[in-house]
Amino acid sequence: MPQINLTAAHIAEALGVTEDRLREVLAVTTRAAHDPTLVALTPEEAARRLGVGRTTVYALIAADELASVKIGNRRRIPAESLGDFLAKRLRRRFRTELDRLFSQVRYGVVVCAEELSHRGF
Repeated sequence: MPQINLTAAHIAEALGVTEDRLREVLAVTTRAAHDPTLVALTPEEAARRLGVGRTTVYALIAADELASVKIGNRRRIPAESLGDFLAKRLRRRFRTELDRLFSQVRYGVVVCAEELSHRGF
C-alpha cells in the first residue's frame, strides 16, 4: 500500500488555516482530552475516556451504572467513577463466568455420583 506523507503544512493548507493555528488547535484539544488533573468530566470527556458515545454515557447515568452529579445546570462525572464503573463491570463478568463454571462442575459431580450409585459404590 502506498504511503502518503502529509505534513502539518499540507493539512493546514487543505483546511484553509495557517500552520501555527492548526498547531494551536491541536495543542488545546490534546491537553483537554488527556488532562489527568480533571476531577469532574463532562459526559463527552467521559465518553472519550471510555471509548463509547455520549448517548451511551447518558444511558449509563440514567441506569445508575455510572455516577454523576449536577453542578449548576451541568452534568459532571467524577473521574474516579469511570474506574469504579469498569471494575463493577469486570466483577459482574467474572462472577457470571464463575457461576457458569461452578454449575458445570456441580452438574459433573451429580452425573459422577449417579454413575457411581448405579455401579454400587
